[in-house]
Amino acid sequence: MLPSKAIVVAWGALFCALGCTDPTDAKSGRPLTLALEKLEAPAPFDSRAGGVVLNVTARVSGVPAACASDCSVSAVFELVQGGGIPVRRLSDERALTGAGSVELSVDWDGSDTSGRRLADDTFEALVTLRVSSKSGETLGELAPPRGRQLRYCAPASGCVPVTSCAFAGSDAARCAPHFTQTDYVCNLIGGFLALPPISSWNFSGTDDKPPVRLPFAFDANDRYAANVPAGGNPGNADNPVVAAADLGSPLEHTDGSGKRRLVFLFGDTQPVPLESYPKDQNGAVYPGGSPFGQQPSNDDSMAFSDQAESDPPTGPERCIDLAFVHGGPSLDPVHQLPESKLIAPVTMDGRLTVDTATGATTGARLGSSRVPGPGFSIDGRMFVLAPTSTDSSVGVSCDASKPCPNGDQCGAKGVCLYGDCSAADGSTPCFKRSAPATLALSSPDVSLRSLLPSELETSGALDVYRQGADLVPPIAFHVPDATQVYAWGRSGIVGHPSDLGTPHGRVELFFWKHAFEGAPGAKKLSAPRFFSGCDDEPSVCDVPRFSSLESEAVPVYPEDRLTVNQTSVIWLPSFGRFIMIYGGRLPVWTRDFHPTVTEERALDPYAGVYLRSARHPWGPWSNAVTLYNPYWSNVAGYCELMFLTAKQAELLSERIEPSFPGASCDPSALVQQDLSRPDDFGAEYGSAIVPRFIQDGSDEVTFYWLMSTWNPYRVVVMRSVLSKSAVAVE
Repeated sequence: MLPSKAIVVAWGALFCALGCTDPTDAKSGRPLTLALEKLEAPAPFDSRAGGVVLNVTARVSGVPAACASDCSVSAVFELVQGGGIPVRRLSDERALTGAGSVELSVDWDGSDTSGRRLADDTFEALVTLRVSSKSGETLGELAPPRGRQLRYCAPASGCVPVTSCAFAGSDAARCAPHFTQTDYVCNLIGGFLALPPISSWNFSGTDDKPPVRLPFAFDANDRYAANVPAGGNPGNADNPVVAAADLGSPLEHTDGSGKRRLVFLFGDTQPVPLESYPKDQNGAVYPGGSPFGQQPSNDDSMAFSDQAESDPPTGPERCIDLAFVHGGPSLDPVHQLPESKLIAPVTMDGRLTVDTATGATTGARLGSSRVPGPGFSIDGRMFVLAPTSTDSSVGVSCDASKPCPNGDQCGAKGVCLYGDCSAADGSTPCFKRSAPATLALSSPDVSLRSLLPSELETSGALDVYRQGADLVPPIAFHVPDATQVYAWGRSGIVGHPSDLGTPHGRVELFFWKHAFEGAPGAKKLSAPRFFSGCDDEPSVCDVPRFSSLESEAVPVYPEDRLTVNQTSVIWLPSFGRFIMIYGGRLPVWTRDFHPTVTEERALDPYAGVYLRSARHPWGPWSNAVTLYNPYWSNVAGYCELMFLTAKQAELLSERIEPSFPGASCDPSALVQQDLSRPDDFGAEYGSAIVPRFIQDGSDEVTFYWLMSTWNPYRVVVMRSVLSKSAVAVE
């Protein structure tokens, strides 16, 4: 992924001093000039082993005669992450007695300005060279342009310099691509923006009512215009309006007839038919009362897209067309809307029904925070990860009358906790118990059903998924061929510093595979076989070892990221790599359910969505590189895509520097104008690779991925470009 030694960077440009009183050498008549001759690190960056030494060689010419006794040359090392987040500033100064080369160096211990030791990642070392007089007057200065990067990675990962990395042959296992760019493309679904003050609407209202969130826009067909653009697929013309949703776990599904469609599984969908809104005295829609008039709301949903592979999303004017699975009129006895205006909720082992006389609902709705997916398609069938019970309290909620099972502790917020829960401040590894999950089969009417014993090779084939439900399921699937299924999974979505990188850590990633054999249309899923190590050199691992015992499974790499959220993996055949994305943040309020989510960790300015790559599904996986961080100033992030709270800005100002929040946030951005949730910062989570529209090349690949944001509550489409070529320097 990154070089284990610094890339030598030499900028050929020579900068003449600005504002100098007399920078000209009286003897030679030449102006004082500075050049950065070399910038290197003699050893790899390793924050755990003491950081890294950075060396710079400056070449100085045209030195004024007066500098023979009282001038100096200094180097200021500005260490930044990704898109410019300042981490640390260090400097060195040496006496300057004449023209020639001057060597300067600093020893960085791997910590930021607050003393926090950082995880190994991508960092840029930007060096400013300066010649000064004894009185402090600047005689000459060379400031590097942004983007000239000096990068490092941990030696344990077996990284080699990018400039000498061969992506074929013996070095292939150690090589990993670097990303060249990540961009926001479009809003896929959900998200609200604030409207003008309620008093400006023509109805009896008051100014003290809070802003109410509505979808971006409606078009003539009552579609969510930012979701389905004009000129989209005709089948979307009667789509219901969707006000909010998250996740959207995508998969390609080929049914028994051979029809191939892109499927999205959305969590906690809040549909808002235009007809559901109350009207003012002139008959116009206004934001009074609850916008969620449709029954049900906050359920899960399924959508399809037939958008061609050759027609990728390009921006807000061309996103990804969606056609939701619709319900019938009986789903909304209050409004009696046509079927095309109603989203059918995803259910488990039974379809939702509504009593049209009373409006009461019955059936197996998954409920809030109980989401379907991810899933995979094989043998003409679609399998989806789903809760084993539609009772949201099973294995999760507790009180005095309903104690937690398995000796778990009932937390103050009524959730079952396990681990060391002696403290509730995040100092101990105490975790929320996830609801039990299983693999289910999806039917055309979005009702999921449990697998029958006759569809499984053994009775315990699905035991590995017993803790895979809740919020963002930490499971990923891939189907390499018609005879097997790959799976990667973790025990949870957030860990604790004390167990990171340990064999039984909460967020360690494991790999297993299921055989899928039998007659077409009736194949059975076998019990998983777990990756348990390598029978050759672990840095290559061409000869993996598998076991039928889950107790013998070993992590595919030592995790060093605290919040992992959803994991998504895909194989790129031309590029020759599996790529994995995961990570992001959790909102501060989730600390009520995940005790390790402290405010400091939730607001970590260095966290983000990470990428790893590997030749084999079991690894060896490369070090993580940050693919996206909403604090970066060169990407759409806080303010543009997500709400930045006042407290968030205040804490970041104290932790990084006063100017930091404003460097990447435009307070006039539309998202920042919505103050309906002023204390909810817009955490990013649920990253998932879209398995369509991928431009897979041997040296470069462009792929699209989904990202959920908490405020606004929605799903956006992102685009990233990866490259195998060496990092370009000038």
